[in-house]
Amino acid sequence: MDVESLFTNVPVDETINIICDKLYRSDDAPFAIAEDCLCHLLRACTKEVPFYGPDGNMYTQIDGVAMGSPLGVLFTNFYMGTLEEKVFSLHPELKPPIYARYIDDIFINTNSEANVLQLIQTFRNHTSLNFTHKLENNKQLPFLDILVQRSTTSFTTEVYVKSTNLGFCLNAASECPEKYRRSVINSFVKQAFTHSSSWPTVHKELTRVSQMLANNGYKKEEIDEIIRRHMNYHFRADEKQDPQQEIHLYNKNFMTSAYSMEETALKKIIHNNVKTVDPNFQIKLIIYYKSKRTSSLVLKNNCHPPTTALQEVNVVYQYTCNHGDCSRRPSTYIGSTITTLSKRITAHLQDSAIKKHHVTNHADINFTRKIVEENTVTLHKEPNKARLRMTEAVYIHTKTPSINIQLIHESSLPSSRRQNDTR
Repeated sequence: MDVESLFTNVPVDETINIICDKLYRSDDAPFAIAEDCLCHLLRACTKEVPFYGPDGNMYTQIDGVAMGSPLGVLFTNFYMGTLEEKVFSLHPELKPPIYARYIDDIFINTNSEANVLQLIQTFRNHTSLNFTHKLENNKQLPFLDILVQRSTTSFTTEVYVKSTNLGFCLNAASECPEKYRRSVINSFVKQAFTHSSSWPTVHKELTRVSQMLANNGYKKEEIDEIIRRHMNYHFRADEKQDPQQEIHLYNKNFMTSAYSMEETALKKIIHNNVKTVDPNFQIKLIIYYKSKRTSSLVLKNNCHPPTTALQEVNVVYQYTCNHGDCSRRPSTYIGSTITTLSKRITAHLQDSAIKKHHVTNHADINFTRKIVEENTVTLHKEPNKARLRMTEAVYIHTKTPSINIQLIHESSLPSSRRQNDTR
């Protein structure tokens, strides 16, 4: 069974009353927020949310929950759960032996289609929602992404793939964090184990998934390694083994084309400078990404202090070295960054032409972040990425920074070319 357009048709006022009854008039401990305050907040987040229509005018949705709203699943589950309790308490004879619901999709096991139609009609008598149904075909019925097959005494399951599925997924060559690529393989492989009730169906799904991932550019070795890891998890001898103890460090970042370099620099900093007191624990850095566009949609007026030079993005910058022999003829480096200048300096501290210049020419001076920050200035700001690269090239051509020139000469050597070609 399926509830048609449940999110946009759930009665908001009735559901708010149901939520308040469950929270404030039950045997559980009283809720910390006052009832009238919670009701006001729930109405403000559902019935007073403005949106633009196709005609360009602004509207508010007076009933139903907007698709994508964080309250959508909460409201639908509260309303449907109460409706089910009411129907099955008044008509217990209609409750099928198996009744399972995931938001608006319902799986039931009953003797005939007449029983299904009677149950649907009873639901309709107690709500304004509309219900549809679909019967099994050749003892098979797809439910969400699982194909359920019925035998005389039991059910078997396997992964359900629609006939319209063309086998597309995130391509291996996509510009995204490495963990996103691995999560694609992990999700498909894990689904083969969790959705299949027998090893032949697991093998069948893993064969299909391996071919699909290979068609999307993933390496066979990488796919096989993740499959082996899942197999070892299912077949390991000691199931009672204590999980590995980890200390999670979270870092919120903004997705840019330089994400890989930033992640590497952050991991090096944590690895080199942070140690656990207890050797039984290990540190795990978890980097998550947030689009800059989200904050600009929510808040247009920025009340924060002006951005410092180190927090500026999309800039061409110049570093000047005044140490040792460079004090008579300063060595300079010009570069550009689409991330903050502060993050770019962090990358320079790990591995860069600037660091190599210091190590080679000023080994007696400790190369620190303070040195780089104090000797770096912004030459130009340019939000357009293509123009930013061109502006950087113009500055390098006109100012002929010595560190850049040395880097270009080194990369033109035969040994350097062979190394670059290997990369």
